[in-house]
Amino acid sequence: MRKITEIIIHCSATAPGWMAGLSVEEQAAEIDRWHKAQGWAGIGYHYVVGRDGTVATGRDIERDGAHVQGRNAGTIGVCLIGGRGSSATDQPEQHYTPEQLAALRDLVDSLRTRFGNVPVSGHNQFAAKACPGFSVPRWWAGKGERKITESRTIAGQVAVTAGTVGATAVDLLSKDLQTAQATLQPLVDMAPILKWAFIAVVLAGVARTIWVRLDDWRNGRR
Repeated sequence: MRKITEIIIHCSATAPGWMAGLSVEEQAAEIDRWHKAQGWAGIGYHYVVGRDGTVATGRDIERDGAHVQGRNAGTIGVCLIGGRGSSATDQPEQHYTPEQLAALRDLVDSLRTRFGNVPVSGHNQFAAKACPGFSVPRWWAGKGERKITESRTIAGQVAVTAGTVGATAVDLLSKDLQTAQATLQPLVDMAPILKWAFIAVVLAGVARTIWVRLDDWRNGRR
């Protein structure tokens, strides 16, 4: 049995209405003709996912595909119908149907159950192409468009910044508090405690940032 090390997602780069009304098997047969016309031994993808969520088989999974130059050995190529005019930074919902994306996730889940928790990647990670028209690692991780408040790494860095500013502020305030020590003695006494509290926030932020980076790397997220 072929050792599978990665699943790579592609698109047919066709318009949404391409071969409308025909089955995904017929669409896969057309892609097969394209690839044979280029001198290949048939369709280069192992699976094709239609816009209605139907999945057709392409090249036998025991054979290396022809979908990413220099990365066909040990990988499975999956092609989504559609994606014409897409950009590598688009969202998957801009170019593919909910049924299609659900079927893709189910297919990848089943393949990873069969072959192990191999990485799930996009063609655009290995070539100067938009294909499949979105960030596959982010899609697979269940994330939508990245926002600054949603970044776990940024959250850790914010904690570091807040803690550093806080500790510095305590240092400055403690000097002012000492000038009014008679009336503000409780606050003067708390200044060292507050400073160490902010330092703890800094350390927590650093630890969170390091952990997130390691977690992203282990799970194939970029």
